[in-house]
Amino acid sequence: MLPVPTLLSLFLFGADLLSPKAAGTAGDPIFTTYAAPLHRSEYLVDQGYHLRFYSAQEPLAFTTDTAGDWGLSFRLGSQVAHAVGEYAQPPRIETSLSSLARLSFQPFAGLDTKATFAVWSSRVAILDLAITNAADRPARGAVIVWYRHPEGARARIDPAPGGVAFLHTEPPENLSETPPASYTGRFRDRLAADPSPETIDASGGEATLRLALDFAPRATGRFRIVRAVAREEDPPKKMASAVKEALRKSEEDLLEDAERPYRKAYDPGLADPVRRTIYWSALNLARQCMLPPEGRARHNYYVFSREPTWGWGHDGQVFHESLSMLAYALFDPESAMDSQRVFMEAQEGDGYIPYRIGPYAVRTFPVKGERTSSAPFLSWTNWEIYRTARDLERKGRGNVDREDARRFLKQALGAGESFANFWQERRDADHDGLLEWGGHAVLESVRDSQVPIWDLLGRDDPTAPSLVEAVDLNSMMVREMRALGDMAQELGETEAAVRWRARADELAARINATMWDPETRFYYNVDRATNGFTVKTPAGTTLGLRRKEIIGFLPLWAGVAPPDRAQALVQHLTNPDVFWRRFGVPTLAADDPAYQPVISRCCQWNGAVWLEWNYLVFDGLRRSGYHREARELGERMIAAAATQLRKNHRFWESYSPDEEKQASPMNYIWDSILARVILDLEEER
Repeated sequence: MLPVPTLLSLFLFGADLLSPKAAGTAGDPIFTTYAAPLHRSEYLVDQGYHLRFYSAQEPLAFTTDTAGDWGLSFRLGSQVAHAVGEYAQPPRIETSLSSLARLSFQPFAGLDTKATFAVWSSRVAILDLAITNAADRPARGAVIVWYRHPEGARARIDPAPGGVAFLHTEPPENLSETPPASYTGRFRDRLAADPSPETIDASGGEATLRLALDFAPRATGRFRIVRAVAREEDPPKKMASAVKEALRKSEEDLLEDAERPYRKAYDPGLADPVRRTIYWSALNLARQCMLPPEGRARHNYYVFSREPTWGWGHDGQVFHESLSMLAYALFDPESAMDSQRVFMEAQEGDGYIPYRIGPYAVRTFPVKGERTSSAPFLSWTNWEIYRTARDLERKGRGNVDREDARRFLKQALGAGESFANFWQERRDADHDGLLEWGGHAVLESVRDSQVPIWDLLGRDDPTAPSLVEAVDLNSMMVREMRALGDMAQELGETEAAVRWRARADELAARINATMWDPETRFYYNVDRATNGFTVKTPAGTTLGLRRKEIIGFLPLWAGVAPPDRAQALVQHLTNPDVFWRRFGVPTLAADDPAYQPVISRCCQWNGAVWLEWNYLVFDGLRRSGYHREARELGERMIAAAATQLRKNHRFWESYSPDEEKQASPMNYIWDSILARVILDLEEER
């Protein structure tokens, strides 16, 4: 294998890793949303862009959720190339990093164009064009830079030095469900070019900058376009200075700055171009969602998405989204550790950790005086991040300070022990050793919308899940305890390791004695009062709990299911009429009357495929010796993302189990888990 820097140089400059056989064209599964690099990102001012290069009916463009779209058209003589389908050679991505893309195309035959697009900071994006007239006759025409305001004709666009100026609004509720009081959501904008435009037109919410194109045969010319944003209350000179600096920034600086973090990333040398493209795209997504310390957050942290943004996904971190750190640790294990430190430093004296922690929000969602936490994935995630860093070090690929990693592990063990004790002390109302969700139990269970059983227990009751002892929660706690045992063993604390492993075995035995149904041979939630498979709802009706959901496979992942029960679970799993669907394992069995295979909104738990939850099943199969089934599930997960990446070059919160059409939130951080899936599949070879 080539050294990592050499491989990444090839990746950057398109020599081998992005050859025509790899991800680079409109039909390849490449992620093309870009946001500022970690060290130049901000929370309150942050503009990301999606590169639309793949739609034959539309122009090459940089689109946003609420800040308008801008892009390019070309004129040569009397000919105009506006839509990508009109180009002589369509755009091809040569490099795609988290903050930068390089692409090449010919708007007209013989007019070779190379473009570098870099989101330099949360405030400034730069487009550098190098156009060569490869023909034997002069080329005269124009590069047309256009902008379309989301408010249409109501928007005002004014001339400004080298371009235009305007305002746009980022609704505060899109930034956060609890935005800072000082945040107005009003932004000033600039679109400027060098050389200065020949003409500037602005009317009806649209602006056009015409840049003269006049090249002799074999001559090359360069154009620089800058898109900048600033809070309305910021000094105007600050944005003017940023625009001026961006217009002068060298292309070499853009490339070096974007590429530098990749020198430490783990490159497994994937031979398959599809897997290679998805691996790096997944890591680009994870890196892109990371933000530097700000406000309450003393370490880097993540949001669910940078472009688009939505309030629920932008408030800060939650444990189940942090499963994406299992993949991100392949890119930057130190950064992944820091993200987890955000949780541990917010821990309270009784071990409680809030549901959500961000730079400007700590959300506890109290119900009847009981604070809400989140599905306990803390210690398992910490252990997996540490283990990844340790194993890369042993392979000679390490880039983490060993002493710092040990300090992280020691901190994680202490925090994890307190957190596990909190759950056992505060989430076992009947003191039978089995746990139930508490606080705002719907949120705490992280299955927070269209969960058939929760809806039947009490559609508008946030405490409804606490009526059952939960198979998912108890399985998670077994895995947490086993992780604590592994941490203690690694740190040489043998007594603690023995104690936590014994507690894990004890809880696993309770799950097997109570939650396994010998008739249907599956694991289910049970009634808190009777430990039976029926429960009385607050309305007085009796509800059967034998509903096959993805959570019934978590005992496989947690190492709870003995071999005969694991075999029965795998038989359910691989039944195409139940769980074995085209794009992975749905959250609800396909033969359940409430099964909904069409994904039309956020947060569906009645049939959607969630890749991180599929990863738990995938991991359970591998650990239980079902390698063939794990490989097949991994391929289905990859196919789910690849199908959408080829169509729209985005990741998605969840996927339709059977169909390509869907509408869940875009560019969701936890799809980065695919990098871990791909690496695990390589180890299966």
